Amino acid sequence: MQQMSQYWIRAMQADILTVVAYAEVWAAPNTAGSNTGLLATLPVVTGSVSMDDTNAVRRQCSNVLIVPSPDLPPLIPQVAADMMFPDGNELVLYKGCRYPNRPFYRAAPTISLPWVNNGIPFRGEVATLGRFLMEEVDIDDSGGALTIVVGQGMDRADTVSRNELDQPFTTSGVDPTWVEINRLLALGDPSVQVDPSTPNLPIAVPPVTSYPIGSDPFASAATLAQACAYELFLDRNGQPQLMLVRDPSTLPVVADYTEGPRCTVTQLNRKLSNVAVPNWIIVTSQGSGVTVPLRADWKDTNPDSPTFIYGTYPTTKQTIQTSLATTQDQVDLLAETAGYGVIGLLESVTLNIRDNPAHEPEDVVTVTRERAGLNGSAYVLGQIDISLDTATPTPTTATGRLVPTSPTPFILDSPTRGLLDVDTLG
Repeated sequence: MQQMSQYWIRAMQADILTVVAYAEVWAAPNTAGSNTGLLATLPVVTGSVSMDDTNAVRRQCSNVLIVPSPDLPPLIPQVAADMMFPDGNELVLYKGCRYPNRPFYRAAPTISLPWVNNGIPFRGEVATLGRFLMEEVDIDDSGGALTIVVGQGMDRADTVSRNELDQPFTTSGVDPTWVEINRLLALGDPSVQVDPSTPNLPIAVPPVTSYPIGSDPFASAATLAQACAYELFLDRNGQPQLMLVRDPSTLPVVADYTEGPRCTVTQLNRKLSNVAVPNWIIVTSQGSGVTVPLRADWKDTNPDSPTFIYGTYPTTKQTIQTSLATTQDQVDLLAETAGYGVIGLLESVTLNIRDNPAHEPEDVVTVTRERAGLNGSAYVLGQIDISLDTATPTPTTATGRLVPTSPTPFILDSPTRGLLDVDTLG
């Protein structure tokens, strides 16, 4: 969850919540990696932002409604140079609340918006929801108020993907994975680069691999990352992140939703499903750059797990094939981190939270609702949908999978090296 002040959760629990939502319009980014200028700050009436950690484009916005007024800059696009013309400009979206005028909030953060109190700062706080390339802009004139709707916006992963390779790209065979990833990203958009000072970047050297004309540079870069058990995505500020896949049981709990008068969950759905939930994962790597074919097997060996490999759960296998992992350590790590992604997948929960736009994918939350069978159960969020409606507080919808509350033993079997020690997830 984004770092917010001590007043944030208290305000989310209040009887009355005054919603604040707005957009910044930024000129198309330059090759130095920063935007060339803030063009305007505009009030948002409604719209939505969706986040999904299983998608290459992790964030997208839709139907963001802005009503032109004499107090705002000219908004109706006529030519490509106009700021609302979808010619590379980006939208940064924010949502939060205005804090009540009560003693508790006297030291709370303040916001200044031109259309509120003539720009005089007021107590409030907002979360950043993402930076989006404006792809569709509609001008709606129905005889009443003229409106502008950004029908669709995507994070910068889509900006990179759109610029397919116009020449073949071949990895060097000598440079580390993160360097090759940055080369591919630069071919899509030179402003999208992983910070070389990021800790623990993948240093394994991928085998010489060619990507033909027409390849998606972001998808190609993500494939290189996945071969090292890393994930590549754009964060809420539009910056690429390259991170080792994490065990959700090691992540901190960022919010607790326990039933009672101060609980902001208004509805939940708990789902149990064994569809596409493996308890045996096989990772293989072979190809011209792999001297000897490699294999690693991950199996759920926890007798207390509902997907116990030697229990009544139907044996369900998932096979992951790659040609980019060149060592046994790499395929072992791929198998282990793939296990992180399936433990707890049998059970998921969808929460309607009165509002908390500060939530992010991979947040871990605990939920207590006894009659639904939940007593402090932990879930890692994967999909989040946030409404930008400022007239009526609309719930944030978040879906997550169960995080085991006790260490989950697994066995990692490497037929090409032998059985490894039993380890734990958690």
